Amino acid sequence: MKKNAWSVYKKVAPPLAAAGAAVVAAPLVLSAAGFGPEGIKRESFAANIMSATARSNGKGVPAGSFFSACQSAGVVGISKSILVGIGLVAGIFTALVQKVFNDDTDEDDESGNGA
Repeated sequence: MKKNAWSVYKKVAPPLAAAGAAVVAAPLVLSAAGFGPEGIKRESFAANIMSATARSNGKGVPAGSFFSACQSAGVVGISKSILVGIGLVAGIFTALVQKVFNDDTDEDDESGNGA
């Protein structure tokens, strides 16, 4: 069964686009949540979560928590290895979703049995 370029493109482009978008969006989402180079922005989502976490923990935000990792990433930036991981996860997830919802119309069209 020979695949044409369009068939390959339809399968490869969405995961690549999702991976690229996730890599670009990650720092923007972090900043929008309130994690910035100067620390946590006042009256932001991050400030509210920090306050709630500190109250529930009784002694501040635990070191090594997801929140403290976001705080560090906001100050120094997201490392390239983390961005690669984010891109991989987004691309693989998109490919899996694409596989689950694929209705195999490409195979039907090539064999002459499809619409």
